[in-house]
Amino acid sequence: MEPFQEYIFKADYFSTVPPPWLQWLRRTRSTPPTLQELMDEQYRQQNIKILAKEADEKWKLEKMKLEQEQQLKLDNELKKVEEAKKLKEQELQGFQKKEVEDPWGEADKAKDPEYNPIESANIKIRK
Repeated sequence: MEPFQEYIFKADYFSTVPPPWLQWLRRTRSTPPTLQELMDEQYRQQNIKILAKEADEKWKLEKMKLEQEQQLKLDNELKKVEEAKKLKEQELQGFQKKEVEDPWGEADKAKDPEYNPIESANIKIRK
């Protein structure tokens, strides 16, 4: 069975009754709280909420600052890697490989129907 209205059966004293009154009701306090004590307690709770909000904002800003520093470090490292890569490419272009004769080039030319081996022969003249 479920009750028709649940809120009737659920009592949340912690959200409705102030802590000094709960202390007095539980007999952990000998005298009931005064009006000034209740006002001071409410003021204290409001200050705690404000301070907690400020602390949260401070930590968010600190986190953003650390993330930005890490991003700058990462960007600097990436730039160094790119510069090193460019230098290596320039060195490779400076030391271009010499063209090596293809030993199979003659055989590939022989497949061409217009290829004449006699005309393409290089005969060195002896002296």
